[in-house]
Amino acid sequence: GCLAPVKVIIPPGSILQPSQDAAVVGGNVLTSQRVVDVIFRAFQVCAASQ
Repeated sequence: GCLAPVKVIIPPGSILQPSQDAAVVGGNVLTSQRVVDVIFRAFQVCAASQ
């Protein structure tokens, strides 16, 4: 079977959804990679419980 779709809710003003006037130039690649790592780990836990 397939897992249900995942909805990601990101609070405004957080590091993943900064405000329009936030300084966001450096380090976004590292942040993006960490998000991918977290998502893969979450799916790994789900897959292991099947």
